[in-house]
Amino acid sequence: MNAWAGADGHWRALVTCVSDAYRAVDSHAARFASSKLKRDPVFRHVFEHGLIPPGATVLDLGCGQGLLACCAAVAADAQQRGVWPAAWGPAPTDTRIIGLELSPRQLRRAPAGRLAAARFVLADMRHVDFPPCDVVACIDTLHYMPLCEQDEVLLRARNALRAGGVLLLRVNDASAPLRWRLGLLIDRITRAAQGSGFEPVHGRTLEAWLAVLTRLDFEVECRPMDGRLPFANLLLVARAAGRRKTTFWPSDELRDHLLSRQLRPG
Repeated sequence: MNAWAGADGHWRALVTCVSDAYRAVDSHAARFASSKLKRDPVFRHVFEHGLIPPGATVLDLGCGQGLLACCAAVAADAQQRGVWPAAWGPAPTDTRIIGLELSPRQLRRAPAGRLAAARFVLADMRHVDFPPCDVVACIDTLHYMPLCEQDEVLLRARNALRAGGVLLLRVNDASAPLRWRLGLLIDRITRAAQGSGFEPVHGRTLEAWLAVLTRLDFEVECRPMDGRLPFANLLLVARAAGRRKTTFWPSDELRDHLLSRQLRPG
């Protein structure tokens, strides 16, 4: 029986291949990859709907152990072997993925030697230039920053995207307070278990997310992304609407934050 037969069978086979890639690096990383891909629908959604087009340059902000890049490599291999489901969007063949991650411990778990088209960089997304790209992925990372720093990252992501590029932004909707708090609590516990500390989090309502992205000239589609989990997760698929470079500030808070950095002595 073909392990890649049918949509569910295909995803299970992809999860197995990704987990195997991590097993040679770190057994914990392999278990995390398997659990994350089985329980969290966002990764399957990205690949099933072809949100990373062939030939794209992808900037993965807060890439962790490189899970998105590893999934993309396995998906591209499935396409080359002729087992990619015809009903799914195109596989991300010939893609180049640049992952930025703040945690050295997480990056040590990335199977970099097995991913020729991926490059992982130890860097703080708040303080590094973003290269020109076609896709920016920001999955469950912005809420660890104050709102003004979130705005700054989004502004620079918009400027880095080429015409027609897409921002894949997974967020938690604060307008559902109980489910929002539960999701953020689980995130904080997971981060603490990974050695990143029990950090504070900063969220927004869906309305506030849409307002920021619209002011940055994005056309936004909102997709629920909870699966069977009792959270308030959303995937915002934000496409760069215009060709002009965005130069305005999306909020007074961001403007004041940037000015304070410029005026800081030393």
